[in-house]
Amino acid sequence: MAKKETLTSVYESRGKYTTTIPAAIVGALNIEKGDKLKWTIKDDKLVIEIRRQSNER
Repeated sequence: MAKKETLTSVYESRGKYTTTIPAAIVGALNIEKGDKLKWTIKDDKLVIEIRRQSNER
């Protein structure tokens, strides 16, 4: 996959922080409703792993 850069804003609501997943990333990685994102920090970098709701994809 080609390296792309996309900036999003972080919002705070009732003590929780949220951000949107850009449509280009959702489409490129085939993220669907119900999928879960595992967020970790490795070697000072944010790593996001997609946990698919269904393994049939």
